[in-house]
Amino acid sequence: MTLEETMIKKMVREVGEKKKELKETEEYYEELIERARIIDKYKKKPPKTKEELEELQSVLCFGSLAYCCASIKSKRTKDGKPCLFREQVLSVMKKSLKEYEELKEEMHKDVEKWLLGK
Repeated sequence: MTLEETMIKKMVREVGEKKKELKETEEYYEELIERARIIDKYKKKPPKTKEELEELQSVLCFGSLAYCCASIKSKRTKDGKPCLFREQVLSVMKKSLKEYEELKEEMHKDVEKWLLGK
């Protein structure tokens, strides 16, 4: 294979890799836009049904506030994780981050009791 053929082959491979990266980036931004659309849908009129609440929570990584990462540093977490989507869902539902963290702490205590058979 000549040097020119080798260079052309390399360029074709690099262009293919860039096209793949661009496609992945496009899909990522499309997902962000869809999440924003769902949040916006409920900003003026919060969910009233289980189905609507599930749609709103679908913007979260695990589809539920119950499974979100901790938002503040605690003795059990190395660090808090800021999350725009979690905070937007809480805002739409008119709940504070403090209330949410208190509820998460209660859930943690309940799980500990369950694991210890109490």
